[in-house]
Amino acid sequence: MKLSVMTLSMLFMAEFKYSVDHDEEDYEEFYDEMMQMISDCGYHAVDVCFETNVLSADKIRAILDRYGLSVSSYIYMGQFAAEKNSPEEIEKAKKAADLAVALGTKVLMLVPQAYEGIEACPAAEIQERLISNFTPVCSYARERGLHVVIEDTPDLRLHLCSAQDVERVLCAVPGLELVYDSGNMILVGEDPAEYYHIFENCTAHIHLKDMRKVPENEPAPQFSDISLVGDRYVTAPTGTGEIDLKRVVRAVQDSGYDGYMTVEFQVDGDGDYRKSLIRCRDYVESMGD
Repeated sequence: MKLSVMTLSMLFMAEFKYSVDHDEEDYEEFYDEMMQMISDCGYHAVDVCFETNVLSADKIRAILDRYGLSVSSYIYMGQFAAEKNSPEEIEKAKKAADLAVALGTKVLMLVPQAYEGIEACPAAEIQERLISNFTPVCSYARERGLHVVIEDTPDLRLHLCSAQDVERVLCAVPGLELVYDSGNMILVGEDPAEYYHIFENCTAHIHLKDMRKVPENEPAPQFSDISLVGDRYVTAPTGTGEIDLKRVVRAVQDSGYDGYMTVEFQVDGDGDYRKSLIRCRDYVESMGD
């Protein structure tokens, strides 16, 4: 089992600090220490995302190489749903494909972002916009040797969460594949393991995410997803939420998938990152026994 880590929650404070002081040297030092800790805790790779706004691909690769880590995927977020055939967004995403190649990964993840007022746009129109922008980017990136993937997206306004919606977009874009996320589909009441079986033949990357429902008497978290029936969900430390990850991991292994499994990391309640990383690794690896 090749384990990777999504580091977004770990980078949050460094991202905020950099937005204030623009100290690239300090950011790089923090990133180096974080990668060393991830490697020490037994992981093989990381998903790369926002750090490319501060550090060059060469610097990122040098740090990862220092600790024997690879880039499991490069995550690019863009306004793919704002308009059809957007030259600006398509060009930005093609540059993201070039960056993915420079990072040494084989997986480019395209993440559409919602925008103010998107609720007024019909689902079919949003999907047409996504398809029109994904298609040329996917063609370009595949020519560069990349797997281009989209996620079963938790923001329901983008209409990319249910299996039916995801399948419609995948079928319309030649060569487009899925990064299967084990938590997001519960927002529309679908079963994670059954969902995986629908897409196992076109899954090129996997995110292992645990989720928990936020009690009504608990203050609304800063980052949360809203289900079809209005419940709020947040990412939970691996193995502490309501996703049957053991069933998911067994389904993945039974399918013969041999790529990376990326843990969507959330630190445990005690705030000990090193201990949490080790616990998550042990938990996931034990499910493969």
